[in-house]
Amino acid sequence: MLFANSGPREKELLTDPSFTEILIQGLSASLVRRSASYIAYVSAYVTDWSDTLHRVKSPVTLWHGTKDTWSPPEMAEELERVFGQKTTVNLVEDAEHYSTLKAALL
Repeated sequence: MLFANSGPREKELLTDPSFTEILIQGLSASLVRRSASYIAYVSAYVTDWSDTLHRVKSPVTLWHGTKDTWSPPEMAEELERVFGQKTTVNLVEDAEHYSTLKAALL
């Protein structure tokens, strides 16, 4: 269900046993063993951060897939506009959410 509307690069990841094992471990830790922490994280994620972003002083590196529907590249463009010159944006061509994560980590 999580990957029902995913494109080919995401579905390709599902054929990789090491990826599926990490995904299962992560989902189990988040949704089962630490559900309160996961709910707190998601609540923070959807909070309006616009009044606090100006406090970020360190360099910012963003990774976005050009076909990511969970975190679209337009989000990176807006964050780059807010953070300015201290921002590095890495766009991964044709990547979605998890395939971008894989590209960033390799």
